[in-house]
Amino acid sequence: TFVTQLRPSQMSALTFAHASWDRCSVTRCVTRGLLRKISIVVACSCVFLQAFRVAFVVRSPLRCFSRQEVRLRYKRVQRASFFCDYSEYLNSPRWDKTAPLFSEEELEDGVQDVAATSKHECTLIYLHAFGRCGKEYVQPLLDRLSPGFSTPWVNPNGNWEASRLRVVLPTARLIRQPWGPVETAWHGYADADSNNVGCHDSLTDTRNKISSLLQREIDLLGGRPERVFLGGLSQGCTAALDIYLSKGIELGIGGFVGSVGFWPSDELGFPGTDAATQALMADPSQRERPVWLQSALDDQWVPWEDLVLPSVRSLQEKAAVPGLKVKTVSGRGHVIEQWE
Repeated sequence: TFVTQLRPSQMSALTFAHASWDRCSVTRCVTRGLLRKISIVVACSCVFLQAFRVAFVVRSPLRCFSRQEVRLRYKRVQRASFFCDYSEYLNSPRWDKTAPLFSEEELEDGVQDVAATSKHECTLIYLHAFGRCGKEYVQPLLDRLSPGFSTPWVNPNGNWEASRLRVVLPTARLIRQPWGPVETAWHGYADADSNNVGCHDSLTDTRNKISSLLQREIDLLGGRPERVFLGGLSQGCTAALDIYLSKGIELGIGGFVGSVGFWPSDELGFPGTDAATQALMADPSQRERPVWLQSALDDQWVPWEDLVLPSVRSLQEKAAVPGLKVKTVSGRGHVIEQWE
């Protein structure tokens, strides 16, 4: 009745209003659909974030995690991916098919203590080569892997050569290398064709472990650091020399002896060694102590011309470290056997 009483002008206004109402209805329907979809996405996102928070940050679920916490978490995951357990060692490809596969017991740290009738007067902490273990330098593993091999502490007949020497033979952790194998190593390599450090967390782990051993042995000798020595073979030689440079002056270590390694540097992935070398050169007492390095001129893995000689050339030319003695051998390649 109301509509029939309207004038034409009023009628046209009503028609316009009705059309506008229809357009608004369509808009509201579309908006409601979009809002519903947005709500679903937001809800799913909240569920995912909550699951992520519970899985990766073991703290109160109501507490937000900071960027720093996320970075630390990522570093822990990255670090954990380098260090491996024994089952991964058994199931990974070997870096050298002829290399022995050690048991869990054989991968424990080794010690050759002083003779029962002797007094402990000196300690040598000696680091094994890549893929090897500390216990291969003592019986019974020594005879099994290297029959007739004579060490400075026990000769082939089982008699004591240095009865007052205690030898500490730690074994490195199992580390997955970038090209696949899981082996005992004092640090991760950058790649299969490089001697550079690729995983600095693994190097830090080694530095901390050997530093603790140094302090323990110094304490056992009644606080006489000059009676504690460091050494090693191949990767163990360079890793031990790295620690000698960083701790030698601070602790007053007696000296170093190693074979088929090289002088570490910042450029090769050993941070802090350039400054430590400069400090050694400037210290009137420590620089006189023996640093004996034996190298193979025909070494195929730690090349003399391309790596070892450049690492020690400036020290030799300047006679900056009087205690440094570099001996060269040839004829056996990297595996120098008894010359070690």
